Amino acid sequence: MFRRDSERHRADRLSRSDRGLAPLGMVRALGVGLLSPNLLLVAAGVVVLAFCCLPDPGSRSTDSSQRVLFRRHEGEIRAMDVSSDGRLLVAVGSDTAMLWDPTTGRSLVQPLVDYGPANRVAISPDGAMLALLGWDDTIQIRDPTTWQPRATLLGNDSWVTALAFAPDGRILASGSSEGPVILWEPASGTIHTTLHGHEGKISALAFARDGHLLASSDFRGEIRLWDTASSRLITSLKEAHVYCLAFSADGNSLASAGFEGVVQLWDVTTGRSRIAWRGHASTVCSMTYSPDGRILASGGDDGMIRLWEAGTGQLRAELPGHEGWVTSLRFLADGHTLASSGQDGTLRLSDVPTEE
Repeated sequence: MFRRDSERHRADRLSRSDRGLAPLGMVRALGVGLLSPNLLLVAAGVVVLAFCCLPDPGSRSTDSSQRVLFRRHEGEIRAMDVSSDGRLLVAVGSDTAMLWDPTTGRSLVQPLVDYGPANRVAISPDGAMLALLGWDDTIQIRDPTTWQPRATLLGNDSWVTALAFAPDGRILASGSSEGPVILWEPASGTIHTTLHGHEGKISALAFARDGHLLASSDFRGEIRLWDTASSRLITSLKEAHVYCLAFSADGNSLASAGFEGVVQLWDVTTGRSRIAWRGHASTVCSMTYSPDGRILASGGDDGMIRLWEAGTGQLRAELPGHEGWVTSLRFLADGHTLASSGQDGTLRLSDVPTEE
């Protein structure tokens, strides 16, 4: 699953055919000298084990800043999240949830299978709670160490399309295909308040770092800013086909992007657009700011991740590697490592290039 840099470089020198011939050669050597049915059965098991455990060479990036840390999921990864301290990473997709330690690349618990629609996930900042989707439009709060349910959140009238924990972990925001945004108290499973106003399916949710401001967007292109203490609508912004949102570290700027491939930066106080960054050829699927707010990372439907200077909009670097949509992006606590998940079923950690 996990390869140190030296191992990675050795592995990169092996072609796909080389990897395939090694285990077959082992079987041939065993079969020529010893034709016992039992031994041949063991040899066949060696082949299966070898193919299952070897990383997929096709998923490796040729870019030196990226490395594959985790084995391939059976299908696409729909969503991923990381705890604030960077010790826990959860990924969901293909009816499966998996929990990882990003520092070692090890799976921490057995995968949770067929628990509900594996489309969205959120982990509380302290890593104590996981929010997963359940059947019948419910949200499950689970213990990340055991997968045991802690609470089931009931009240959605349609399927859940977005999840986000507040920075203190006391509030969980959810959006649905029918438009309302619900603020939950996840510890008790009760509804704190419901925010009405969106007329389309909720596409993204994001809390500012102080937790006092919540941004919500829908596929009709409306972005709403809410005061979480009073549940008051502060302002409404118009942008075409919003797919993802991210607040700057100081909470003064909100980044939005979507099907047009443009990253739009908004002034939260005035509600006006500050700047538009163009670099993606088509849909921007995911975004996140670095902990210090100096870098904004955006992922496209072409598998490319772009790193922008938040202050100037200058493109710092492009990181290839994924095939298809980059479904989620999260910086680890050190600010130098970027976690990404993809439609290709891989989870990657990228070293963020330093300023020259």
